[in-house]
Amino acid sequence: MSRAGGVSQPQAGLQWSLRGSVSRLSGLKTSPSLASPDVLTGDLSLWKLWWPRLEPELHTRWRRCFQGPLPQELQRLWEAQLFGKSCLSSDLASPPPGPAWVSAAALHFAIQQAEETSIKSQLEKLNCQSEELLVVLFFFSLMGLLSSHLTPHAVDSLKAVDICAEILRCLDKRKVSWLVLFQLTDTDGGLGQVLLRLAPDPYVRLLPFAFYSLLSYFDEDAFIREDAFLRVAVDMYLKLICLFVTGETSAVSALAGRSQELQGQGDPVGLIIKARHFLLQSIPRCPEKSFANMAELLATSGHCDPEVSAALLSRHQAVSDDDLYQEPHLF
Repeated sequence: MSRAGGVSQPQAGLQWSLRGSVSRLSGLKTSPSLASPDVLTGDLSLWKLWWPRLEPELHTRWRRCFQGPLPQELQRLWEAQLFGKSCLSSDLASPPPGPAWVSAAALHFAIQQAEETSIKSQLEKLNCQSEELLVVLFFFSLMGLLSSHLTPHAVDSLKAVDICAEILRCLDKRKVSWLVLFQLTDTDGGLGQVLLRLAPDPYVRLLPFAFYSLLSYFDEDAFIREDAFLRVAVDMYLKLICLFVTGETSAVSALAGRSQELQGQGDPVGLIIKARHFLLQSIPRCPEKSFANMAELLATSGHCDPEVSAALLSRHQAVSDDDLYQEPHLF
């Protein structure tokens, strides 16, 4: 049998194949800006569905053929899997391995496989994790929420809402901004934009649906605490109306209509009504700084709901007048 550098050709081929496959699976999660949406979605699904069965076989074959340490990429995925499981166990969580991208993906799949009745208590243990990891985890959970609504698995959809809600509570408790995942027109190249570029286009277009599916879990002080919250909420509302008008919410509507459990959860019309009420109730409480760049948004989409647009313009004018006529503090 011919050899190359002391390694047989079959072994060399296996080594190259394993390194290439594992590097591709792991590398996508460490270099998200280089991955295409379709490849990313496929590889994450591969990890979720096949990795629990594939990983032991890879370990066995690698050690049998090479009697050496695991390749870096395989070791990273193995450590990420341990991290995801330890975060939800009663034991002390292991430190996140490498990039937040890898750790968040592993944790996301561990959460999905957890018992539904214990999700809340398990997710309360995430408070010690880094802010970046929590934001990426929320992104994965939003994608899971949208995916569950686009497939006929009603129970999974309700569980997906619960997962997103608990992560949202954790973010709000830590005062970590998650609005970057819904600021679709920003071009700052930050974490939110990197993640959104990786999501499939249909999922990005349905983000307004995900946003208002979590309406009842929003922090009451979010409008005051975050300057951008009002603009994002209005933008998501107007985009949700456009989605309904163009029929892009039809798949969600069909699923909600077939499921008693999803009544009120996946109905776009119901979401639009609740979102509209939410905005009309909240706009009078918003400070002036919340109205930055609002005129530009209303100029392009304000016609979708003239009453909400009028309420925004009226409130903006009122707070501007208050500042104009406020007596100066001389002493």
